[in-house]
Amino acid sequence: MTELSNKQSLSDEVYSYLESKLISGELKYGDTLNIKQLALQIGVSTIPIRDALKRLEHEGVVVIQPRSSCYVAEPSQKDVLDAFELREMIEMQAIRSIYRTVEPEQLSELNQIVSKMKEIVTHPPEAHLSEYIQLDSVFHNKLCNLANNRFLSKFYHELYLHLNMTEIYGIGGPPDIQSTYELHRRILSYLKQNSAEAVELLQRHLDQGRKNLTEGAGFQKLRRE
Repeated sequence: MTELSNKQSLSDEVYSYLESKLISGELKYGDTLNIKQLALQIGVSTIPIRDALKRLEHEGVVVIQPRSSCYVAEPSQKDVLDAFELREMIEMQAIRSIYRTVEPEQLSELNQIVSKMKEIVTHPPEAHLSEYIQLDSVFHNKLCNLANNRFLSKFYHELYLHLNMTEIYGIGGPPDIQSTYELHRRILSYLKQNSAEAVELLQRHLDQGRKNLTEGAGFQKLRRE
């Protein structure tokens, strides 16, 4: 039985638990979730399970069905492109708002992430690809948080789950981790210099990400609307 802490409400804890399963790829598009089984597995009543699943349904992640079950929703091509478009809007606004004034000590977490990326690119990428994808996602999340805008962070957090699922489930083509590592390293370097080059590099990175996404075999298999 999984134990949940008391730092959050039970429904928040269950949401975080399910979110971690979705981000890690343990739960995939089309997988069925049984509310009663989840309650037994986690060790809570069905009420916080239902509350957490309703939140995920509102965010477009799951579809709740009768008889205490639901499934992880597969996005359409439009869903994926809409999420990426919003990602681009938020990240570009974030970096434009911080690059002139961000202090070196504020970049410590990004430094750590880029250092871990560097370790991965020196090893065979097949063994560490999922770890690299997670580091990439965390880098962009931390970058947005530097804007210190709670509304921007709120919207990006909701989007973050969809973006992670898209990447971890291979909707786009496999990333060139050597080149993306280099872009992350250079973005960080220019942020340390308070240079507008950081903004231009992030836009280049996102443009390449969109291209990689739409050319992926997984994306082509998604339904069109």
